[in-house]
Amino acid sequence: MSVIRFEAAIEGRCVSYAESNGYISRKVQWAGRRGAPDRFFSSPRTGPFFVEFKDPAGALSKLQEMEIGILKAYGTPVFVIRSFDAFVELLEILEGPENPLRGGAA
Repeated sequence: MSVIRFEAAIEGRCVSYAESNGYISRKVQWAGRRGAPDRFFSSPRTGPFFVEFKDPAGALSKLQEMEIGILKAYGTPVFVIRSFDAFVELLEILEGPENPLRGGAA
């Protein structure tokens, strides 16, 4: 399976899981700019955040590194996810009392 198809499969499974658990999800594309994270997610339990889906061995492009760095510098949460299990674990953390987006432990 190609890296792009593998990443798309992870993304599709994660989006379905999130939406079936009360999240909204939107595909992201900046107008006139490259390097945007793949997806925006939000729920009343977690607040908003972005996710970049990557193959387990995949590397971020220089543009992705730069864009994610800018977003994080301005306080925008961005997570790089490499598996469905990692995504489920992320949601469990964000929905728990230690949610780093709501002032819990990082």
